[in-house]
Amino acid sequence: MMLLLELTGIFFGIFILFDYATQAPRPARLLARAAIISASAWIAEESCILLYRFYDYHPGWNLFLDQVPLLIIVIWPVIIFSAMDLTSPLHGAHPGKGLLAGAAVVAADALFIEPLSVSAGLWSWRLPGVFNVPPIGILGWFFFALLCMRLLGDNRLKGPLNAYDLRLLVIPVVGTHFLLLLSWWGALRWINFPLPVPAVIGVAWGVSFLMMVGIYKKQTGRGLNKRTLLLRIPAVLFFLVLLMVQTADPLPLALYAVAFVPPYVMLMVQQYRGRTHTL
Repeated sequence: MMLLLELTGIFFGIFILFDYATQAPRPARLLARAAIISASAWIAEESCILLYRFYDYHPGWNLFLDQVPLLIIVIWPVIIFSAMDLTSPLHGAHPGKGLLAGAAVVAADALFIEPLSVSAGLWSWRLPGVFNVPPIGILGWFFFALLCMRLLGDNRLKGPLNAYDLRLLVIPVVGTHFLLLLSWWGALRWINFPLPVPAVIGVAWGVSFLMMVGIYKKQTGRGLNKRTLLLRIPAVLFFLVLLMVQTADPLPLALYAVAFVPPYVMLMVQQYRGRTHTL
């Protein structure tokens, strides 16, 4: 069963990458940079697992590249490109805000995916935190995405493949390690404790409500690519089904996970509304 899920996920990830390529001015260039991001993601995860031993993937996975499942390596460029698409309206006028917003989307993905995956036994952390996921784990997603997006937004990466592309292979890895060590020894090592479940659920719903209000007022969904939003639905459904099937006590985690849905629904609704509303 696990092998089937892995192969399905790999196929879906490759399908999305080729879909992005068909819409790009230079498909081969996009696919080549997707391959570089995958390689960089593998180096980053492999080195984090071997050096820090904070987490491990379950041995029930079938397709590994040493310590990291092949599926994880394939989906990293999908995560990066999808987050950049969702925040694309900000990149032109406000590149700095667009960069931070894109990395924040990836961090939100991590806050959704990590607890559900850990609960389902896909991987496990040796540190406490949000449903057994430490804050340093979420920051790893954020830092790696931030550095990749910063390089992808550089004009030197808009032309043909060249030596500058090698920075996309090296800088996200080195930078992620540096920022993780800085965060760990600067703060997180000293405040490392389990977070109470009711408080986590309450904060998740509070942030969800504030995001809905912000999306409603700014009509954020009207400027987004509907295709990008639709392609996220299968992944969300997969993790929600995984929650119900693999988790012994799914209710608390379900209350947490469902808090991520309303802002997404608001974005989708705005894709189909004919006029703009304000509060």
